[in-house]
Amino acid sequence: MEEAWVALPPSLARRLRHAGFGPGEPEVLAQACEVDGGDQASFMVQLGFVEDDVVEFNKAYDGLAVVLTIAESKAALKRKRRSLLHQSYKTMVVEEVGRQAEALRLSSLLARVRVPGSTTGVVGAKWVCKRTSRLHAEVDPNRRAAIELEEKVRWAAEVIKIIKDAKLPIVLAAEMAMDPDRALVSCTGRARARTIRKRVREFWKLRGWLLKVHAVLWPQHAGHLVDYLLDRGDEPCARTVPGSVVSAVRFLERCGDVGAESAVADDRLVTAVLQDLAIQLSVGAPATRKAAMYLVVMVLALEFYVVDETNAVYTRVFAWVKLIKLGAHCGMTTALVCGRSYYGYCPEDWKVRPGRRIRWLPFFVSADATLAGVPWLAVGFELMGQGSFCFARDYLLPMPMESLQGAVAKPVDWAAATAMSRALLVDLKEVGRKEGTWVTVPDSPLFLNKFAATLHSEHSERNWLPSLAALEDVPKIQRDCLGRWMPDASDDYARTARQVVYGIQKLIVKKFQTNPVGLDEDTGKAEMEAYLDKKGLGSLEVKRVMKKLDVKAMLAGDSIVAAPAGQLDPVDALLDNDGFGPASAGSLLGSEAPRARTKYFITYTAKRKISRLHLTGGCHRVPGLDVKDYEFVDDKDKLEWNAFCHSCWRQGRTPEEEDREAILATGGLASELPEQGGDVSSTDESSSTAEDA
Repeated sequence: MEEAWVALPPSLARRLRHAGFGPGEPEVLAQACEVDGGDQASFMVQLGFVEDDVVEFNKAYDGLAVVLTIAESKAALKRKRRSLLHQSYKTMVVEEVGRQAEALRLSSLLARVRVPGSTTGVVGAKWVCKRTSRLHAEVDPNRRAAIELEEKVRWAAEVIKIIKDAKLPIVLAAEMAMDPDRALVSCTGRARARTIRKRVREFWKLRGWLLKVHAVLWPQHAGHLVDYLLDRGDEPCARTVPGSVVSAVRFLERCGDVGAESAVADDRLVTAVLQDLAIQLSVGAPATRKAAMYLVVMVLALEFYVVDETNAVYTRVFAWVKLIKLGAHCGMTTALVCGRSYYGYCPEDWKVRPGRRIRWLPFFVSADATLAGVPWLAVGFELMGQGSFCFARDYLLPMPMESLQGAVAKPVDWAAATAMSRALLVDLKEVGRKEGTWVTVPDSPLFLNKFAATLHSEHSERNWLPSLAALEDVPKIQRDCLGRWMPDASDDYARTARQVVYGIQKLIVKKFQTNPVGLDEDTGKAEMEAYLDKKGLGSLEVKRVMKKLDVKAMLAGDSIVAAPAGQLDPVDALLDNDGFGPASAGSLLGSEAPRARTKYFITYTAKRKISRLHLTGGCHRVPGLDVKDYEFVDDKDKLEWNAFCHSCWRQGRTPEEEDREAILATGGLASELPEQGGDVSSTDESSSTAEDA
């Protein structure tokens, strides 16, 4: 840094110091501007640096580019250690935000994202890049497309500068064209602006390191890239950083037409180091967190919320969008609307299968896709065509007004969507069952504890419908049509995929209407209970929260499905005397009562290499919570198993030696199996004695 700083013209160095961008604060200097033609030149003009001599100005420009590149490299290292950050940098980018429970209220959440007060207001936010700022400032869809193209051209110019400095083969090929510069603009191919930006910014860090360590602007051989990867691994960096570096080099090599024999990104040594670093950096790293699955009761509450006219208009539309995402299995809500059923297009370059991108990707929601039997789709569609929501755009959800009674002609950003999502879930009302009909309880919240409303994220809507479809044995080739993530060639016709998707949606609705407890929600309930337990809620409080989310508990209070007098209700059999929680392993699983009467269950490891036999209630393991792959059996010889649980059969016993009741008594455990026409254990014992005789 010192050598590069000394090489700057004295007047420029003096102006930088006067503005607070000294060489001793690389993390501040790196935030001054981006290393590109327009941004850097404007920054020099703002400093008051004027040079009539073009040669001297270019010399100062190149010198400042080297200083900024080195500063970015040093700043990246210092950001890994918060204690080393300069206080001015912390003040610039860090904002303390309170995490009190009252912050979950609607007004507090909306205050965080600075919702404008009128349709002409400008959202007060600091955008992370110019592209995002300009896109949110435009309303005309055609202008937004032009901005996307302008951003791609701008970042493609950075790629051209890199490959020219590295003298890659494509530069010589472009010289044969009539307009070499125009020919090189297309070197990035079909990559989007944000993809190019990500690769270029990652390479800038590598280039700064190469310039300082090896005095080169491009990795001349695999050893340069290996050294950089090892240095990043020693920081240590995040697990995905080495892969991002190699991907950036590979992208630029492809843009520069580097042959396979000369490409360093695909070198065998680089691949080996990358794999080794992935293993090293994964040690102690937290597991990848999957989005929690929505519960059926939450979907019912959202449907009632849309049709309830007492709610604010924008929150009703927001709930409608969530239901669209649940039913269509689509990601971020960018779509166009038409038709009685919802027929949408995602105007993004979605990658629907390897090597292929399409401009318009249709997705569908049937008008019959309602669990509560209310016309939420038609009501939401009508709201979207009224008032401030009715304007031409290439996105679905706009920003809300401060009053939540209308929309602002700006696309909703991630912060606002997350805040609205939390506020909406907190505002959902309790759902009940009355005389065979699903109803809502206006004055009772769905979540008794607000922590329960913070579990689900904006990604949670994607996994609901595919998970239920898989549990209903829908073939994978049909499930792939949901959200149109990977449609086969025969499904490219919208009418073909539409019927398949409508069929899956109607199948789930019919399953719920005929057997409300038939939809398997074990995973979603287990995630909710584990999350509430992690938040410090007591077991009784967790049971109270989960009772309002349990369909079985609702059916227990419905006179239509109540059991006859003198007969034990199957739902009550699954609840404790206090009426709040499960009483056995079988009820924790959400399974039907006969399923919990089995004597044994078998657990399986990955690919079913180990099949371990357990006694029901014989150890601490609960199927569905502690193990995911399992089967219940009454006869231990009915299914094959190659190991048994030593906690269930203690003191060296084996499954063949003693009956179930004796084993549980030895371990100090009481049998949870009810009698079925006599003592099951004695029957088994007499049977085994007769067989031995």
